[in-house]
Amino acid sequence: MKIKQSFILAFCCLLLLSGCGHEEEHEEEFAIEGQWKNVGEYTFGQVQEDEIIDFDGKKCNLYSPSDTYSFYKNKNGDNYTLECTSLAFSETLKFDVEVIDSGHINLHFDNHVLELQRQESDSFKASEKELSEDEKKAKRQALQFVMYENLADENGEAVSLSNISPFELEGKTVKYNKDDVLLDGMDVKKAEIARIDSVNGEKENIVEVTFTSEGTDKFAQATAKAIGKQMAIISNGKLICAPTVQSEITDGECQIFYPSADSKEMQRLADTLN
Repeated sequence: MKIKQSFILAFCCLLLLSGCGHEEEHEEEFAIEGQWKNVGEYTFGQVQEDEIIDFDGKKCNLYSPSDTYSFYKNKNGDNYTLECTSLAFSETLKFDVEVIDSGHINLHFDNHVLELQRQESDSFKASEKELSEDEKKAKRQALQFVMYENLADENGEAVSLSNISPFELEGKTVKYNKDDVLLDGMDVKKAEIARIDSVNGEKENIVEVTFTSEGTDKFAQATAKAIGKQMAIISNGKLICAPTVQSEITDGECQIFYPSADSKEMQRLADTLN
């Protein structure tokens, strides 16, 4: 595939979400309709930190901006299930819903939990907490871009000497000199998943990254010296992936893609970059 100013993403699959499927419909007892806010640490899809998700009875904005959903009580009668279908990707995700009270629910999938609270509920008003500017800055700065060749594993063994591949280090703690940081999350304006046509006519999932004005200059300088090399993306000290730079990128936009990755995997990458 030929994509203007792009990364070829060389990374193992990120954590998959739970499987899809439909079960027999059941009578609803708890109503999920309304606006909910993400008050937990975990983010997913459109539900970033402090973002609002709206269930209007037919559609919601959980996975992509315009999803359809079904919400029903399980056969055993002691819990609920939420099935969300992305119109953008034609995929259905299933969540186990834990009802804490009328204003607080947890959406479970794999080993992750999305903590949601109704905007108008007393529990939401009591627990709502905005991050300070210093906390927001620290969170953004925890995302860093470093040339892969400058990394070492958690034992301090340099990858350039040991020939450790990114596949072996993904999700693991890495060490590097702070002076080797090329740019960080403060330089990223946004990242979002998209679909493009591949050379064989099939749709392919990519992550489109847009940098700030300052980030554009930093990224242009970094990619000019890194053509054909891998640039590591690190979050909270752990390696996320190490794409190969295909060309100098001067317009502040790049595309990250991996041919065999599905939309859920690429969404996880976009969430990390945001």
